[in-house]
Amino acid sequence: MSAVLHGMFISPGFRFVTFVLDTLGVSYEIREVNLFEGAHMKEEFLAVNPMKKIPAFVDSDGFAMAESRSIARYLVAKYGDTEEGRALYPADIKQRAQVDAMLDFDCELFQVEKQLFLPTFIATFPPACEQLYEGCARQLQTLDGILAERKFVAIDHATLADYSILFTLQSLGNVELSLSPYPNLLRWSADLSEGNEIIATLADKFEVARQGLAKIQKAVKLAREAKE
Repeated sequence: MSAVLHGMFISPGFRFVTFVLDTLGVSYEIREVNLFEGAHMKEEFLAVNPMKKIPAFVDSDGFAMAESRSIARYLVAKYGDTEEGRALYPADIKQRAQVDAMLDFDCELFQVEKQLFLPTFIATFPPACEQLYEGCARQLQTLDGILAERKFVAIDHATLADYSILFTLQSLGNVELSLSPYPNLLRWSADLSEGNEIIATLADKFEVARQGLAKIQKAVKLAREAKE
């Protein structure tokens, strides 16, 4: 039995777990769970993750789990006894605590981004308020300040925290936000991405997914305008 990753490339958490799997060289297959078609609500997927969220991961022995950051830590614990794995999630407890803290920060950042994102493709959600955009901007300012003092977000090299945040920030375009006001974030993003074929491949797949999303967002926008 091959390991299986359930989800879709529009999800930053799905791209993050895909990145970790590919970096560690884990053999797996992808099964698309199309949120826009309600696939996450079907019995087949609920048997994998009753929380109805992507990504979900089923290991080759049948062990199933959800939550991208937890999946990533599990993968490093099981498959990461390599130079790449030890770098992603160091064994040193103080360094690991710093990585965990920034993974928690990313979780908060994603929740704000999610609140901005949902109204763009679900017409029944009220439009995002200005306070949400301001809250997201404050989080980006915090990150930019951190990266003014050091090269990476947690410790002296790239870790799970850097890549999880990177994939979250890639999705800002879905809510018409840009990193252009944040020079340190731009530098950090470029450094992480430069020469990394896995990130480049995932960026291409994300762009294809975004094109499909854009059609839905346009239809929702037109429906909102028609009601005004």
